[in-house]
Amino acid sequence: MALSNKQRVIAALLCLLVASAAAVFTLRESRAPVAQLNAGVLLAPAQPLPDFQLINERKQPVTKADLRGKWHLLSYGYTYCPDVCPTTLSTLVQLRRRLDELGPGQGEMSGELNFLFYTIDPQRDTPDKLADYMAYFGHRFTALSQPQPPQAKVFEQALGIKAQIYATPAEPDNYQVSHGLALYLINPRAELQAVFTPLTGTLGMAHFNLDWLLEDYLAVRREYRGDKR
Repeated sequence: MALSNKQRVIAALLCLLVASAAAVFTLRESRAPVAQLNAGVLLAPAQPLPDFQLINERKQPVTKADLRGKWHLLSYGYTYCPDVCPTTLSTLVQLRRRLDELGPGQGEMSGELNFLFYTIDPQRDTPDKLADYMAYFGHRFTALSQPQPPQAKVFEQALGIKAQIYATPAEPDNYQVSHGLALYLINPRAELQAVFTPLTGTLGMAHFNLDWLLEDYLAVRREYRGDKR
């Protein structure tokens, strides 16, 4: 029996989620995490990012050097995503508020964390489109995209981003997109420090637990404070 386009996309999405989990497991095994997280893995040592060239929603270039000096939490997806992407970004808005509410000794962690959203659909997600989309989530969110035409996707490969676009020659502008789900924590040395993974609800929808995400982020920061490099 032939599968419909929707069935093929759902099947591909499930495969990508499995691949994302496998990639995190591989990182866990190969890099010996120091601390256990609720959902995800702390990399020890952290994984240096390669050089890359992206652009933000203000059409400005973004390179590895721009990530140095602050913490960044990166999610990925596309603006036409109907559910997982806006839900994840809304959870990050709540995380930012929870960090803002932390007391003395931890409150500075909020101002030290920037939020990034990387689009896997640069053809439709132009800088102007991304600027409009990110405005819904606050000024501390920055959107990133591959320049047009897209360069070699070294940034995606370094993080283990899983995505697939399904286009046909007959309708090149009418296509489906599927992707995995993970959050990537980048330290002030522009290194991948941790990967946070989602939970799966009773209906099969992947999502992040806000309390666990906050606990895991703080655990990584405490671990990083003990890093004497």
